[in-house]
Amino acid sequence: MTTHDDHKHATDIVSAARILGLPVETLRKRLQRGRIDGFKAANGTWRVVLDTPGQPAGAVQGALADPQTIDRLFREVEEVRRQAARLTEETHRTTALLEETLSAIAALHTLIESLSRPSAYDPGRANELRPVMMALLDYLQQSKRP
Repeated sequence: MTTHDDHKHATDIVSAARILGLPVETLRKRLQRGRIDGFKAANGTWRVVLDTPGQPAGAVQGALADPQTIDRLFREVEEVRRQAARLTEETHRTTALLEETLSAIAALHTLIESLSRPSAYDPGRANELRPVMMALLDYLQQSKRP
């Protein structure tokens, strides 16, 4: 245990417990046993030193040496990686749908422009409209999927 004058950076026990990933009571016991650097302030509350000159992040090093903490952190990192992979996959699917949508919109604009111009009946127009309508129907069917 150290005194207030020995350290420039100390934090309250609740914040330190959150930073270190420990229950407050566990941190309090480690402080009392001298396993983590800290002191009791003048008002009677525990203060945890997370960074001391000449011994950077000593409290953090002690907490990270705990095998349970290491296992928990590895599990959390693995879960974050899984979530990132899912989000990347969703982003790729969304990008593909967006590109298809933009292409269909461009084709619809072309179709609208051609229909807005008066002209005599053109049998080739039906052949032009068929791929656009099929693409539109395909897009509408895909957008209904979850």
